[in-house]
Amino acid sequence: MNANPFSLAGKRVLVTGASSGIGRAAAIECARAGAELLITGRDEERLLATLQALDGGPHRAVAADLTDPEGIERLVDKARGLDGVVHSAGIACSRPFPFVGRKVLDGVMEINFYAPAELTRRLLRASAVGRGASLVFVSSVAGLGCSAPGESAYAASKGAVSALARGMAIDLAPKGIRVNSVCPGVVETALFDAGT
Repeated sequence: MNANPFSLAGKRVLVTGASSGIGRAAAIECARAGAELLITGRDEERLLATLQALDGGPHRAVAADLTDPEGIERLVDKARGLDGVVHSAGIACSRPFPFVGRKVLDGVMEINFYAPAELTRRLLRASAVGRGASLVFVSSVAGLGCSAPGESAYAASKGAVSALARGMAIDLAPKGIRVNSVCPGVVETALFDAGT
């Protein structure tokens, strides 16, 4: 019997945005807890560096742009028997709202909201997520109304993903699948640096 309540031994976990920041840290900690990881990110070089940093194994990496239907399809084809998904892929946007045009707003919503929603939908349709699994969406305190000036587009995308998680939790509860969003405050990552 494993006495560690945080053990992920024997669990398969998919982590998006694993090439940097919170996604990379989540992947490293899940591997340290014993999980078998499938990691994804757009930057193949940084993704492979994360793969090399993971304890245990066997772990796999699939470079994919989750705003591209082919990227999602390639990832879903590799994902089977998942016990957990950490949706960490995302982008920042820091500019006053009068300067947030439709193209910018669409770009932020595409990666921060539509991509994790579509990936989850496709994983569920492919029966890649098992009963008792846990889906975690990385949102932000900005999505809870604690945003700073210039974060309106980012806050809207993170608020949408938190609302999606709450709705999904109700839809998937009968299947024994838990859905949550976590809302960290400011974390010093490459994403933070890019948005400032």
